[in-house]
Amino acid sequence: MLPLLAAMALVWRHEPRGAVHGLLRRIVDRRAVPNPGWYGLAVAVPLGVMAASYAVMVLLGRSLPEPRIAPAEIPLLFAVFLVAAAVALLVVAVSDVPGRRRAPRHGPPPARRARRGGTPRGRWRG
Repeated sequence: MLPLLAAMALVWRHEPRGAVHGLLRRIVDRRAVPNPGWYGLAVAVPLGVMAASYAVMVLLGRSLPEPRIAPAEIPLLFAVFLVAAAVALLVVAVSDVPGRRRAPRHGPPPARRARRGGTPRGRWRG
């Protein structure tokens, strides 16, 4: 969930009008994914890892430890971690320093002077 929030914050920072809606629309774009089985794999792999971990614990004779947290503390801890994540995302979103040199976003790198052979060094082949 937090990577999605980070992506939304960064997209909104660079293109505020409608960009977040476009990002969310691309998440479920069936035409962009050639094989819809990838969605199933994205759900099945984490569930399979958790099930395999639990199976190994059972085979080793271990059990899950009892939680040492009072149920009344759960909303408070949720709020604390949510605020911490929101602050981290806010810092990332506003930490853009004007005038800072950045790597190009798309396309080939800037052209260099040609060598004697007439071709630039490290020519883009994309």
